[in-house]
Amino acid sequence: MKRKLLKRFFIFFIFFVSFLFIFSCVQGGKSPGFEIALSPQTINAFLKKQFPITQELKVGRLTLKDPNVASIDENEKINIGIGFEYKLPLLPAATGSILVAGGIKYDPEKKAIYLKDPEIKDFQILNKKLPSFLSSETKKILAGVVAYVFEQIPIYKFDEKSLYGRFIKDIRVENG
Repeated sequence: MKRKLLKRFFIFFIFFVSFLFIFSCVQGGKSPGFEIALSPQTINAFLKKQFPITQELKVGRLTLKDPNVASIDENEKINIGIGFEYKLPLLPAATGSILVAGGIKYDPEKKAIYLKDPEIKDFQILNKKLPSFLSSETKKILAGVVAYVFEQIPIYKFDEKSLYGRFIKDIRVENG
């Protein structure tokens, strides 16, 4: 009887130690399984293939061109500079630049990274900063076009045959 009880205790002890060992080796939290680094140059090279984009508006035509990843800010948002040309019928084209900032979201089905919640941080036309002169309606239209473009066009897409594209479930921005 004593021997049977000792045997059960020993089996329980071995099971408990094994259980403790297994779960002490599993990393907790939401830290990444592995890291990959996409340089701004890599993202720029991909974006250059996607642009220029022309959007017909109610009045005129807006062309977005020459995207350039400028930086990653303290809120872990990617800043992308974009040149634009706005053409009204019978008038010369107005050119300028927009600085767009946004987080990122990953679509595992498309294996693509998109700009999430893009916002216009800076707006220049004819080399003049004009955010104070723009009407709120003009800002909304411009922000809507930029948001629409970045919902449709990824800032980076992993190759279908790539090992990264097969296993990535989520992604995050980190400066450095």
